[in-house]
Amino acid sequence: MLKNLTPKQKMLLTLVGVVLLCTFVLGGSLLSLVHNKLELHRLSRKKTELEQQYITLQQHLEELQNQDPAVLERLARQEYNMVNPGEIEFRFEKND
Repeated sequence: MLKNLTPKQKMLLTLVGVVLLCTFVLGGSLLSLVHNKLELHRLSRKKTELEQQYITLQQHLEELQNQDPAVLERLARQEYNMVNPGEIEFRFEKND
């Protein structure tokens, strides 16, 4: 059967064989390379997100260390629902 093939067909068959052999030998490595590239991209995005969160937390820490009365009052009201003596707190539900 191989004797009846033209030189172009033999070359094509050889090329297909080499590609299949390379895929078989290097298949796991290529798959691993793609997986590592995707993981690197995911971790880079996570790093950027964490760096931004770090900057925000650093600013928050600086505000607290300065002990600015306005900042402390805002935090007390927002995070701990505190009110000054004599004030009445009103809470409204958001309608979606």
